[in-house]
Formats: sequence, structure tokens, C-alpha cells
Amino acid sequence: MLTEERETRHAADAPAGASAFLALGGNLGDREAVFRAALASLRENGFAVDAVSGLYENAAVGCEEGAPPFYNAVAHGFWNGTPETLLALCRRLEAAAGRPADHPHWHSRTLDLDLILFDGRVLNTEDLVIPHPLAHKRLFVMRPLAEIAPCAVFPTLHRTASEILDSLGDDGSGMRFVKAITL
Repeated sequence: MLTEERETRHAADAPAGASAFLALGGNLGDREAVFRAALASLRENGFAVDAVSGLYENAAVGCEEGAPPFYNAVAHGFWNGTPETLLALCRRLEAAAGRPADHPHWHSRTLDLDLILFDGRVLNTEDLVIPHPLAHKRLFVMRPLAEIAPCAVFPTLHRTASEILDSLGDDGSGMRFVKAITL
């Protein structure tokens, strides 16, 4: 979680690279261990992790019937490459965690990494949309995002994470805080 000190530091003190937020999700295997491994791999591959939300658990939303609950979190970091190269890294890490490239959409998975925001940019290509087109509608993304970056702005909506979270209300998923992740 961000501390008061981190929230008030000057831009000159920030690490180099573009500011990026990644959502982590998964409902198969040892979810916490998978997230920790993904965060370590992100760091090893150049994503300078700056903050990670706590772990939240919620019922599977839009998955196959009987799907186990998901863990969700959001990580903030800095990236010296393009959004596309960060997305490619996320896909490689998903595959390394056991998610096949042809994994059916909306099914249980060990790891899902979504690029939510990237340096205030708006991008809409065949392979990548930034901000993530559904993030602002998902309590399981917005609650952890608002935890670490309440003032993060969705440039297409001109609203902060905390404003969006306030507008969502209860989605019926039974979302609950599980524990903090220490880096």
C-alpha cells in the first residue's frame, strides 16, 4: 500500500519509466503463491513494482458454473517499454503460470494480468485497449486500485479511481479483503 510519504514525493524522485497499473486475478491453484511469483517475474523482467494492493477474494464473475472464488489485486509500477511490450510480458507470465494461449474467455484460470492504465494514455488497437475497457465497471479491480492509487485518473472518463469506486456499490460478489501482500 502507498504510504503518505510516497503519495507526497516529488516527480523528480519517481523511478524512470511510464507509470502503469496491472490487475492480477486468478482462481486456480495456490492463488497467493501465483501472485507472488508473477510480481517477482514482473520485477525480473523490468517492471519496477512500486506498490501492491491487498488481496481480495470474491465469487467468480461471469465464469463457468461452480467456478471457485478469485483472488484479485492491483500492482503499480514503472515500465521503460511500450504498452504492447508490457502486455506481451503479461501474456508470457500467464502462460508460465499455466494459462494456455487459447484459454477460453471467462473461464477459471491460474493467472490473469490486465493492463489497466498506462501513463495517462488512451490506446485502442486490435490487441490492446487502454484504459482497460471494463475496469471501471468491476469492483474487483476498482477496490484494490483505489486502495493504492485513489487519485489515479481514467483519462476517457475524467474520473479518479476513488470516484469510480464510490459509484459502483455492491456487485453481489461478496468481495472481502484477505490480507496485505508484502513485497
